[in-house]
Formats: sequence, C-alpha cells, structure tokens
Amino acid sequence: MTSTVHAGSAPTVRASELQRYLAWSPALLGGVVALLGLILAGGGAYLAWLGGSLYYVLVGAMLLAAGYLMIKGRIAGLYTYVGAFAFTCFWAFWEAGLSGWQLIPRLVGPFVLLILAILVAPPTRPDDWAGCAQVGLG
Repeated sequence: MTSTVHAGSAPTVRASELQRYLAWSPALLGGVVALLGLILAGGGAYLAWLGGSLYYVLVGAMLLAAGYLMIKGRIAGLYTYVGAFAFTCFWAFWEAGLSGWQLIPRLVGPFVLLILAILVAPPTRPDDWAGCAQVGLG
C-alpha cells in the first residue's frame, strides 16, 4: 500500500490491486452462494413434490437470502449462512448418524463455503450494535 501526502491536506491512501480485487470477493461469493441456493431450492421443490424431504427447499431459500445479503455487503449474509450451515449439520447427523463416510459429502462443501464466508465477511463496527442496545439485545 502506498500513501501520498499533499501539502496542506490530510494523507490519502491509494488502494492496491489486491485491495480492489478483495473488494469484489464478498459479492462474488454471494453470487455463488445465491446460485447454489437457487439450484437447491428449485431441485428441492421438485423432490418435495415427489414426496421427498423439504430440506433442500429450506436450505436453498436460506442460501438465496445469504447470497443476496453477501452481495449487498451485509454482515447478516454471514450470519444467515452460518444458520444454513447449522441446519445442514443437524440434517446430516440426523440422516447419516455418526458415519464419517456419509457425513463427508454432506458437510465438506458447506464447510469450505463457511470458511470463505468468514474470510470475506465485512468487519463489524461498534455502531452496528447501537440499534440492538436500544431494543435490549446488546
């Protein structure tokens, strides 16, 4: 990162190429998550119509919401994805039990996306919690 100081003004900082690239990463990941959500919700609706589980419809809707919020740069996108991941863990253990070979395909992909979501999540600021304190949540 380079900084430039002009006479009589505050220092300015120029964004490096890496910073500009990383600025797009939440939106890119959000797009991928939303696309996966759309696929899961659509395919899950068909499976549910055939008498299958509603899991795919529900988690697809959660991923659509998480992806949208990530694209918008909201920390709620991460929290929504964490909820979808927790729901997936519950479903995976309920369906497969403690069988590691059955859990791997159900959890590894969502876990990798969870790590990426954590890495690209916008930082929380103290003023993000100001509204929570006013309603007794903070």
